[in-house]
Amino acid sequence: MPYVRHSDLTIPPREEKIWRYLDFTKFIAMLETRTLFFSRVDLLGDPFEGSLTKRDYDLREAFINSLPVSEREILRREDLSTEKLRRTFYVNCWHMNDYESQAMWKIYVKSGEGLAIQSSVGRLQDSLSGAIQDIYAGQVSYVNYDDDVIPNSNLFYRVMWKQKSFEYEKELRAIYWRLTRLDRESASPDLRELFDNLPPGFDIVVDLNTLIENIVLSPTSPKWLERLVRTIASRYNIVQPKSSSLSVNPLF
Repeated sequence: MPYVRHSDLTIPPREEKIWRYLDFTKFIAMLETRTLFFSRVDLLGDPFEGSLTKRDYDLREAFINSLPVSEREILRREDLSTEKLRRTFYVNCWHMNDYESQAMWKIYVKSGEGLAIQSSVGRLQDSLSGAIQDIYAGQVSYVNYDDDVIPNSNLFYRVMWKQKSFEYEKELRAIYWRLTRLDRESASPDLRELFDNLPPGFDIVVDLNTLIENIVLSPTSPKWLERLVRTIASRYNIVQPKSSSLSVNPLF
């Protein structure tokens, strides 16, 4: 399936520039498999991913406690917890910016032996046309996890809102929701037993020539890496890499 527009997700204009910073090994894996890796949300490293805010939790508990005891027990027994549901979401993350980000280089390419893929929202959407999965995309919102309330009208909100401390990421997420496919594939109406056996990620087919607008080498990349990336770019018939704008010497 191609990219699918979701009415509850905020999507920037097609021309918005996006960046994916990655080390050399992940770059080679992307070229070899011609895929983007979508990681399970609960394995991204932030324990708050997909969780309720404190205000959300208090409101939910107040509602449940307001019910008769019998209904309360039924609701708690039948409820698929937020913690379990978040395991069914897989994301591929991008940084929205017109320019390179020094912070992103430091966080995602610590060794200096890496690069950034520069694309755009429209290119990402178009490049997913060959995927067999339904892929959505949206801009992450950053909230206060003590006081703010995340809308509960759609489960996607749970994986599209993050703590304000991550605001510097300016993140765009491509999303694969595994639960819709489990519904179609499972003969059992009870999906709880499947949640513990979900894989850590999925490789989603992508058209690399459509996706990649520019390849930018890390500002601290060694010369051998530049030569190697140029050779590999020719071999895989993708655009030649550029030097980082941050590697230019200052003028005095």
